[in-house]
Amino acid sequence: MPKKHLNLIMMAVLFLAITLTAIPILLYRRHDAFAIIFFLYAVFCVASIRCLRGFWRPVTWNLAVIFFCLAGAEAYFAGHAKKGTGKPRTRYTPSHYYQDDPALGYNASQGVQVNARKTFHGEDLYNVDYTINEHGFRQGKSTAGDLPPSVLFFGGSFTFGEGLDDHQTFPWQFQELKGDTVQSINLGFHGYGTHQMLKMLEDHREQEAVAGTKPVLAVYFCIPEHLRRVAGRASWDSRGPRYVLQKDGTVQYTGPFRNKITANIQRALNRSHLYREIHSRLQKNSKDKASLLVGIANSSRKILRDRYNADLIVVLHGPPKRTEFQEIHEQLQEANFKVLDINTLVPEYHPTDASFVIPNDGHPTAKYNRHIAEMLVEELQFDHDTAE
Repeated sequence: MPKKHLNLIMMAVLFLAITLTAIPILLYRRHDAFAIIFFLYAVFCVASIRCLRGFWRPVTWNLAVIFFCLAGAEAYFAGHAKKGTGKPRTRYTPSHYYQDDPALGYNASQGVQVNARKTFHGEDLYNVDYTINEHGFRQGKSTAGDLPPSVLFFGGSFTFGEGLDDHQTFPWQFQELKGDTVQSINLGFHGYGTHQMLKMLEDHREQEAVAGTKPVLAVYFCIPEHLRRVAGRASWDSRGPRYVLQKDGTVQYTGPFRNKITANIQRALNRSHLYREIHSRLQKNSKDKASLLVGIANSSRKILRDRYNADLIVVLHGPPKRTEFQEIHEQLQEANFKVLDINTLVPEYHPTDASFVIPNDGHPTAKYNRHIAEMLVEELQFDHDTAE
């Protein structure tokens, strides 16, 4: 066999070996996976140079330099994150807490008791238990009586009560302050946005949870971050429901944000520290329009009014000077939503106060949720007789 052909075969075998090695490295989610992979391909390029002639030698040299630079950048950002400037880690027991959902993208396993422990520099930020009922939603406080009025709570982790035990969420505390005369039904979940609320209502997902009650009101807890989520730019929500804004202001469901192949590619890329760094910087320089979020909220309100004769109230939380906050607030008011601004109604709140925000986490404490519940009791006056 000619030496030229033998060299090509050796190069192909080496390339295949490196690629097969890269797959388990990615699957096992090593902290430095992409640094190792880029380094291996850089070594492959260097080893291949002696087998090449003419134009391909300088091309391969340049590729080797690029891969070495990428490996170095990955190692730098991986080390930067590992030193403590990265994100805290959360562990769930049992580990199958999250599950794929064809409509919502993901949801909670039904009927499980989950321990959630979040650590930072080896110390606990919280160590709590989540009770998920048979419908796949956070367990609420029970009430007595037949067909009690109920209030539905939608939103993400703030509504769900991330980092808190069941009785510390603001839906639970709202019911408690109302003397158990209403049933709070918590339909929020980690990372959810306005789009999951609408898809849940379109698919009648809430109906089993509200069975035996009379919904009289719905509350959606909104933060500026939800603009990114409804636009499909949340890394954890690649299979979430995608809505497109129509010319008349309504929205149309078009399927998930990404198909299974592109979603898996996105998940793999999210393990790259360099990719996440570039992606986060690009996101800071891009703006999502509040009109999509408001259009989705408006469609949700229409379903709630038609199905239960219940209105949708929006609680808005976030820095009041942020452009996104102001756009959401203005457009919600233009759409005739009742908007409860946390900054005005809970003036005691401060994002750096450890009594209101879990340190190094950012989610509300039980104390802050108490303030939110008190504000809701004061602001949301409805007639309990509407349940009869």
